[in-house]
Amino acid sequence: MTGPAPPPSEAWLSKARNDLLAIANNLRADETPWDVVCFHSQQAAEKALKAVLAASGQMPPRSHDCAHLLGLCPPEAGLPATLAQPCAELTGYAVMVRYPADLYEPDAEAAVRMVRNAREVVHSVLAALGLDLSDPLDPVLGAYAANIGECGDMTERGPDAHGQT
Repeated sequence: MTGPAPPPSEAWLSKARNDLLAIANNLRADETPWDVVCFHSQQAAEKALKAVLAASGQMPPRSHDCAHLLGLCPPEAGLPATLAQPCAELTGYAVMVRYPADLYEPDAEAAVRMVRNAREVVHSVLAALGLDLSDPLDPVLGAYAANIGECGDMTERGPDAHGQT
């Protein structure tokens, strides 16, 4: 007897895109909740990695550990080894920003870094799967941060625009 079939990779990618859309919507808001941006960054990467597992016929585990999920992806998937660092950085944001007891509030710099990490993972997964999926962050990030690679360089609307420091 076999277990249930994994959800198709397209379903995981649809969920990942929804997380990117949630990030884009939050970045457009008058007040940006940086913890939510970090959480959805982690979620987008996690779901993209689960798409790779599903595409290879594996049932993705119930895990938020992006580094672990990356390690489960088959070598023939062709994901670059350079994803290890972004995955490791993203993993903590699955839980630590969701509960007040953890007392960690990420700032704009951390959020921009996590968005960059998530996009690197998602875009690598799409390339590995030979897919093209519109990224709802493309127009937002162009207007929000001209230099997304430089954490904290918010050229259009930065933390000060939200009354945050």
